[in-house]
Amino acid sequence: MNHKSGSQNNSTPLSASIKAIIKNTAKKLTGYKRRTFEAEITNEFYSGNARKAERELNWGRATISQGMNELSSGFECIGNSKMCGNKKTEEKLPCIEQDIREIVEPNCQVDPQFKNTLVYTRITAKAVREELINRGYSDNELPTSRTIHNMLNRMGYSLKKVEKTRPLKKIKEVNKIFDNVHDANSTSDNDPETLRISIDSKATVKIGELSRGGKSRDKESPKALDHDTNFDSILKPFGILDVLTGLLTIIFGNSSETSDFIVDALLIWWHANKHLY
Repeated sequence: MNHKSGSQNNSTPLSASIKAIIKNTAKKLTGYKRRTFEAEITNEFYSGNARKAERELNWGRATISQGMNELSSGFECIGNSKMCGNKKTEEKLPCIEQDIREIVEPNCQVDPQFKNTLVYTRITAKAVREELINRGYSDNELPTSRTIHNMLNRMGYSLKKVEKTRPLKKIKEVNKIFDNVHDANSTSDNDPETLRISIDSKATVKIGELSRGGKSRDKESPKALDHDTNFDSILKPFGILDVLTGLLTIIFGNSSETSDFIVDALLIWWHANKHLY
């Protein structure tokens, strides 16, 4: 229903820029303020014609008419929004919350480290729904598994894999073990007839025109292959460190990290460095 206003009849059409400003201003308002703003614009520029304002500004004429009624009466219309929308499943089915607790509780475990109050469970929302059907609920009256998932979260159950209690990584004998190791190392370092070395193998290195993220000072950057599937060979680095002197030797082999490879690397290192000892 259109309402006529006694405001001045402005027959001059609004420019596109003015319309954009008016619409952007309306978007920043909500509820009563937006309705009355749209009504005032309609009265001022469209002679109170809600249908014309709808056509020109893409506003809803029902909203404009309500705003006009609010302007003329001086009263704000308050909607009963709390009663709108779908109710929670707990309100539709009052007993479902207790039934879910009876299903989930036997499969629950608290946080092993007591860092929070959440309860972890192995049972999934789909399994909870199937058990509710076994207890007499019909498939039509029950919500989806996703809704049950949300219900479990609201009830304080976290649907994730149960983490086993972590054992203590440090036992009471650890300090004694390390003290013994340190004593053995000190004894070895002070014995001229003993040599202490540290050995370790590293990640395999592919040889070829491959990019490893390096940089070059050449005028033109070297070209490398897009993928590392085409390579010439594979080398296995094996490091040997003299702990006392800090002398590091790296030996490359083209075989896997087998016991023979380790022994051969130690022999090569010894023959090259035995004159130092």
